Amino acid sequence: MKRKTWLILSVTVGILLLAVVGILNVTKSEAHKLITAPQVTRNLPEETPATYNLPFEDVTIQSDDGLKLVAWFVPSQNGAVIIMQHGYKSTRKELLNESEMMYRHGYGILLTTIRAHDHSDGELITFGMNEVKDMEAWYQYLLTRTDVDPNKIGILGNSYGGMLAIQYASQNENIKAVVANCAFSSLNDTVSTSVTYFTDLPAFPFAPLIVF
Repeated sequence: MKRKTWLILSVTVGILLLAVVGILNVTKSEAHKLITAPQVTRNLPEETPATYNLPFEDVTIQSDDGLKLVAWFVPSQNGAVIIMQHGYKSTRKELLNESEMMYRHGYGILLTTIRAHDHSDGELITFGMNEVKDMEAWYQYLLTRTDVDPNKIGILGNSYGGMLAIQYASQNENIKAVVANCAFSSLNDTVSTSVTYFTDLPAFPFAPLIVF
């Protein structure tokens, strides 16, 4: 009887250990997917500003750590330019509607790409640690253009791009306007908000899991 009990216990423990290992492997795999974006897995833009009858230039710059970053520049008619930053694992195409609207009102647009997104180099997504530096590189590019008034540069960001816009504008007092759509202020704030939310959830079996 003892041998049978021991056998059942051993099998149960073995199954539990396998389950834990399996869960850890899945968690590791999903976490890796969240912070990496190999070129073959990315969304790529099917449209360009030309699709919206906008004049534009293809622009390439180099980040401070040597990555090639790409953008579209739509010329300004009033000297003002809006840097437009797309969201997480999205592309420049995401903000073409907004670009068309701004162009009709005289503004130029720099549709930038985030490293490890679109056709830009890199595979690691650092949620602002390196990307905010890239925003500075785009700003410095605009300062080299004679058709851009350095006193009329703003940023519009969507979601993850909105977070980058907030962080970068807080470091550059020369940014004259910031629009952040559906943004979180930082990764730390997002994690903190999530933890607080789940801690305060009522004890219902099917509580909603909406964080943002």
